[in-house]
Amino acid sequence: MAQEPLSERERTSMSRTSHRAQLRDHDALDLLRRDHEAIKHLFADYERLVRRRADPERKATVVGRLCFALSLHLQIEEEIFYPAARAVLANAAWTVHALDDHDDAKALIARLDEMEAGDADFDATVAALAANVVPHMNEEQDVVFQAVQQAGLDTAILGRRLAQRQKLLREDVTRIGLPHSPGAVASWPVACRLVTP
Repeated sequence: MAQEPLSERERTSMSRTSHRAQLRDHDALDLLRRDHEAIKHLFADYERLVRRRADPERKATVVGRLCFALSLHLQIEEEIFYPAARAVLANAAWTVHALDDHDDAKALIARLDEMEAGDADFDATVAALAANVVPHMNEEQDVVFQAVQQAGLDTAILGRRLAQRQKLLREDVTRIGLPHSPGAVASWPVACRLVTP
């Protein structure tokens, strides 16, 4: 059965819907929320593996994906989102707290990098990372995202910048500012077993 061609009105409607979907895909707050949800799912996956007493290799795989996603997310927030948010918000004191949270998360990622998944403190270190990161993400969404929207920040333009930077970092992981533990000598390539695309 032959399909009827679309009317001009239907084509215009589809075009508008497609344009709105593109804007949503590149909205900064939506992009960051999607990152938050992906990171939370990885923490949940890890918790399931711990409950099932999964082998260390499977746990290491999930933590590798988690640390990569989190490192990438922290970097685009620090490079692009936080400076833009500070520029439009009268009270940017939250950024000091947020950057402290990021430093704590990076230190835990560095600690995980130096551990094996079978180490006694590995599960506790992942739990400490979750305890740091999840409340930070929730606060960011509940407070900062709302304030940024009310301040009128153009989150569509900002989202395109975030998406472009995220794409570049995914394509070349050497550009990600990987954390390292205090006293460690930073060099590239980093011997990080955890950070893999």
